[in-house]
Amino acid sequence: MSMQPYQQLFPKSTDNRMTLEISHKGGKTPKGRYEFIEFYCTDEGCDCRRVLIVVLNSKLQGKAVISMGLDQGTPFSGPFLDDSHPQAPYATELLEFFVHGVNRHPEFLEMIHCHYKNVRTKIDGKKYCGKPFPKPGSVRIIITPPPDVPDELVDMFNEIAEEQKNTLNTRKIGSGQAKGKIPYLQDIFESYLLVMGKKRYRELEQLQNMLRDCLMNNRLFIDELIAMLLQGDRNSEKNDDVTQIETALYILGDTLELLRVDLERNRPGTTGIITRLQKVIAKKIILGDSSAGLCTAITNILMDSRIKLLPILEEANTKRMMRDAEEQNITMMPGVNPAEALFSSLEEMGLESPFDVVEQMLQIIILIPANIQTALLAEMMGAKNRLIRDAGPLMLFHPSTEVRRNVSELVAESAEDISPETLRRLIISRNWFPEGIRANIDRAIASARRGRVECAPLQTIVEAKVYASPVDGAFAQSFQTIVPKGKGFVSCAILLKRGHGVADSFVIELPSKQEMNNFIKEMNEQGAFIESSFDYLDMRVCHALAEGAKLGNSPNCHLINVAEILGRDQWKGVSFDPASALEEMRTALTSSSPALIESKNMKKTIEESGEWLGRYGFTDSWFEDDSELDGVITRSIKKSRKPNDAGWDAVEAILALILEKRRDIWIERTALCALWLRSAKKPPVPWHKMYLLAEALSDRAIPIKEIPLMVAVAFKSLEALLGRSKR
Repeated sequence: MSMQPYQQLFPKSTDNRMTLEISHKGGKTPKGRYEFIEFYCTDEGCDCRRVLIVVLNSKLQGKAVISMGLDQGTPFSGPFLDDSHPQAPYATELLEFFVHGVNRHPEFLEMIHCHYKNVRTKIDGKKYCGKPFPKPGSVRIIITPPPDVPDELVDMFNEIAEEQKNTLNTRKIGSGQAKGKIPYLQDIFESYLLVMGKKRYRELEQLQNMLRDCLMNNRLFIDELIAMLLQGDRNSEKNDDVTQIETALYILGDTLELLRVDLERNRPGTTGIITRLQKVIAKKIILGDSSAGLCTAITNILMDSRIKLLPILEEANTKRMMRDAEEQNITMMPGVNPAEALFSSLEEMGLESPFDVVEQMLQIIILIPANIQTALLAEMMGAKNRLIRDAGPLMLFHPSTEVRRNVSELVAESAEDISPETLRRLIISRNWFPEGIRANIDRAIASARRGRVECAPLQTIVEAKVYASPVDGAFAQSFQTIVPKGKGFVSCAILLKRGHGVADSFVIELPSKQEMNNFIKEMNEQGAFIESSFDYLDMRVCHALAEGAKLGNSPNCHLINVAEILGRDQWKGVSFDPASALEEMRTALTSSSPALIESKNMKKTIEESGEWLGRYGFTDSWFEDDSELDGVITRSIKKSRKPNDAGWDAVEAILALILEKRRDIWIERTALCALWLRSAKKPPVPWHKMYLLAEALSDRAIPIKEIPLMVAVAFKSLEALLGRSKR
């Protein structure tokens, strides 16, 4: 629940606040002035009808927190001292004054009612139409003790309160284990070092949970992490031991992944943490005395994280370049092209493909201004080295929208002498881009054909196996397609994600059959992959390309590499329509097995679906987990009339306020999962059962609370919050 003071929401309000002036000490309360500040919930759509009164002394120090429901007679109506917040020893006296004041001056309670309506009207964007409040003076406000809540839920609220108050740890590196459960970053680092050294990668998930706890509860986390990176950098330069710096960089990558997930789930405070992390990187890494190698490595990790890079990184990088040039007394000779030295260094690296060149170039140029990047990329288009020249057009997949647009214009203007392979790549990918960039690519293709450039043919795939993960709780899906290569294999990886499109793609080398078998084993253990089909892969990639183009996103250049390896030249954006997919599946079942879709089978499938979450691995991540859910659960628990029923009340609230609202998403997820199961040689669940479940979800006449799978999802969502709060 997000709470804000009324005066912050309505800064021009001239309404009087309740105040208490104590000229001499008569009880426990020290003399002085005390103000009673009203806080209201600002969660959209919430009608909790509550107010939180924070009592501040003249030094603006909180001395009491009073919770009160505006509807009297419920266990949570109060007023009472909210034990989830610190209270002064004399808080009870302040509570008594508040109750006395409200009862003696009914107009104050009337003002609170009016303020509540104003807040709801502002937050929800429409006039408040809730039930009328009791008339001031018609009821007498009586102090009530805080309602009893099961210990498990008390712990949960205490944890949430601690997070909201930002009471963070102030430990230093190497000072040993602190009291409580929050681990030191140094301890986590040593555990990572051990796990990575012995290649016990299955233990990384547990370490990531510890890392999250440390990130959320240690206010020096960022400083400690940067100190580790700098120390590892210095040690690697002194004794050529890269293990320490590799581990610290791995932790940085995991940290950014945790922050990205929290950002997607609208976790409060995440944006601030990300901003501070980038500011500290700019100040202490880029502008510090770190090596160029560390700067490049961190830049690469930031790019891979898919977190928006702030201008401060670009500014710091520009200052570092100027500083380095001045320290090394670098001056440009008249007539010397600054790009030639850069291209020479790329040639010396012995890179084998233009995709490798793009990766290296991005690490070098990503933090310099877009206009300078564009100028360098223009030089790439005319470079003498063919590998570098072929990498230029691949910058169409640059992370920056501005640079992508600039590159598309460069390609359109200089396509007469592009290579046959570049022409093939332009043709394959033209449909992956928004209309403006696509128009420039079409100009380039036409220009190349006028210049009689022959399109290089695609290779033919002799044998390949497609493995697909399920659509998970974050609406992400992964594909690994294993293809023979010489005496070994390669796996073409594609990650799709709702709200992004094609989120990632890359190629993994598997030099031997043993490594390939180990890779498949690990893949199945970690991701519930099934052997799927090219038809399903093609369909899902096209869905993701359509979504990405609509959002203005671009896949990375490795998707072209994957398409070439797999011989796929027909991928283009096609939006997914769950209704059409369900209709097609119904037609197929009606034709082949009509008995499977009879109403009795649908009823049986719906009933047994409640057991799927504990039985099948592909449902492990099927639960909701974001800030909106947190708010719904906490409000529900606080409004629950019977503490013993608080858990079930929360589940009902999740069903009504979260899952019902997100019903279309669950229809889409289950429809895609039915197609996923249909594509499998050995599906864990017969695909027609998942189809029947998707049909039930799409039938709005069936309340979502009557679908056992969704009830199980609600329970698991509650458990996720409890588990996260306990850590």
